[in-house]
Amino acid sequence: DEVFWAVTTDATRLLYLSPAYERIFGNSSKRGEDRGRVILDSVPNDDKVRLKKGLSKILRDHASMEVVHRVNQGDGSTRWVRTRGFPVDDESGQVCRIVGFFEDITEKKLAEEALQESEAKLRDMFQQSPDIIMTVDQHGKILLMNRSIPELPAERAVGRNSLALMPYEFRKWFRRALKKVFRKGVIRQFEYSADDGIYWEGRIVPIRADGPVTGAMVIATDVTEKRKLEFQALRNARLASIG
Repeated sequence: DEVFWAVTTDATRLLYLSPAYERIFGNSSKRGEDRGRVILDSVPNDDKVRLKKGLSKILRDHASMEVVHRVNQGDGSTRWVRTRGFPVDDESGQVCRIVGFFEDITEKKLAEEALQESEAKLRDMFQQSPDIIMTVDQHGKILLMNRSIPELPAERAVGRNSLALMPYEFRKWFRRALKKVFRKGVIRQFEYSADDGIYWEGRIVPIRADGPVTGAMVIATDVTEKRKLEFQALRNARLASIG
C-alpha cells in the first residue's frame, strides 16, 4: 500500500513514482512529469508548506524527514498520508536525489480521532460525575481522581494514599476489602459516615484486561440527604406508633 517515489534534489522533477500512487492521488492517465504536479496540487497549501520544509531539511541536515499531511482527491474526499523522505548520496558524498514513500494512513488517522473524541467524552463524564471516583493500586495509592474534595484537590491526589481520606475506624476494613478485590476480582460494597457528618455509600470494582487485576476503581456517593430522610421517616413512624 506504500507509494515509492524519487525526485531531483531541488524537488522540481519527478524521477520515479510507483503505480500504487493511483490509489491515493488518482489520475492514472497522467504522464510522469504531470503526476508530480498532481501530487503537489493535491496537498492543501498549509500542509504543502510543511512538506517543502521537510524536503529542504533533507538537503540542509542530510537527514530523513517525515510529514503527516492531507491529500484532496478529485471527488472532494480527503485522505491522510504519511510522507517519508531520505537522501541518496553520490560517490563524493553529495545528495544526488531524494527518495521516499507515501503511506495512506487515513483509516488509522480516523481511528485515532475517534479514540480521542471518545476519550474526551469519557473524561468529561468522569470529571462531571457527582460521585467521587478514584482508581487505586493494591496498596490504596491513588492513580487517578475525578474531582476535588475538601480534604484533597484532584490535581494533588495522584500518588497519595486513599486511606488518608477515610475515617480511622474504616481503614482496616478497606485494606482487607482491597486485598480481596485484587486477589479474587470481586466487587465489594461499603458504607460509612465521615467525621464531618457526611454519609458515604460505594463500591470497590476490580479493573482487569484479560488477566490479573491491575487496579481498582473506588466509587463513593454522598448519601447524606438520603440518610436524613430515612432517619426522619423512622422518627415519624416511631412518633406515630407512640401516638
